[in-house]
Amino acid sequence: MFENIISRRINWYEDEFELSPEARDFMERLMCSDSAKRLGAHGADEVKQHPFLQPVDWANLMQKEAAFVPQVTDPESTDYVRLLSEYANDPPVRLARGDRRRL
Repeated sequence: MFENIISRRINWYEDEFELSPEARDFMERLMCSDSAKRLGAHGADEVKQHPFLQPVDWANLMQKEAAFVPQVTDPESTDYVRLLSEYANDPPVRLARGDRRRL
């Protein structure tokens, strides 16, 4: 995965699901190899103001219960990271165009 990001060989699986322009821009800008141009290079507010995150209620975020809390026993654990090959049998994800809350 890391090599693919560094070399910009990213399969967006556009034939399997719709990715909003905001979602793609958000990910592209987070993966920018030039750290001075990367989203967040000028602070967290730059990230928080990105259109993809527009639905997030930042003022009340810490008051909400987490949807998922991983049970990690080792700080270097990869227990919750799936290899791309493990996704091979998953059904395709179908999202409504412009649904920024999911992707």
